[in-house]
Amino acid sequence: MIDPEIVFAKTDWKPTKYEPTGLGWRVSGDVKQLSPASVISASLALRSTLSALENHAAGDLADFGCGNAPFYGAYKEHSRSVFWVDWPSSPHQTKHLDLVADLNEPVAIDDASFDTVFASSVLEHIWKHDVFLDEIDRVLRPEGKLILIVPFMYWLHEEPHDFFRWTRHALERACNERGLEVVELAPYGGGPDLMIDLTVRTFASINLSFAKFVARPLARLVTSAWFQRFGQTSREKLPLGYTLVAKKRKNGVLS
Repeated sequence: MIDPEIVFAKTDWKPTKYEPTGLGWRVSGDVKQLSPASVISASLALRSTLSALENHAAGDLADFGCGNAPFYGAYKEHSRSVFWVDWPSSPHQTKHLDLVADLNEPVAIDDASFDTVFASSVLEHIWKHDVFLDEIDRVLRPEGKLILIVPFMYWLHEEPHDFFRWTRHALERACNERGLEVVELAPYGGGPDLMIDLTVRTFASINLSFAKFVARPLARLVTSAWFQRFGQTSREKLPLGYTLVAKKRKNGVLS
């Protein structure tokens, strides 16, 4: 069991790639926090992630592979406590971790310690993903939930530690093998979003200043309700990524 005394109030946390506004959360305009090349995909992932957190995050929450915990400001509102786990070599490191661990290996956390495990843009960097997913299943309490965000149509990043892209079928099978019930598995982005995202990434490779100039207006376009309806038909086949919510079995039986 996690000692509540070490799950400290993270008062020194500051927004990084996402920032709060009076109208909600948005992607950061600081190029040190978020490259203009990633503004489109980050904007779409943000919408999907916030929805999953609002509907499913609860109780004691662990952020596996937290980096600089860009979603802390969002999930803390739905959680009783927050526990940060990451390896020491992460390029996006918080000042304080509750546990330093290689997520390719078993972690020093007791069984059934958390009601929610959150992992955003982590699974593609885990070589021993079976170990990673088994550990999440182990540390979740009965009927606890995994909230997992993974990219699909996305460029190589954090190399050389970029190993996999997960289809919805692989995610479903990985959950089923562990007795995790898939509650939601939603693609974000679609064909039109992908075309705009690739265009901005190409501009960024040529002229970063121009990419910065066009990225935010285009992000507002792709996240608009009418544009999302326009891309809905292609979302299943050409997703930028997935948001998965899965619930742990109760007494070994899917509920």
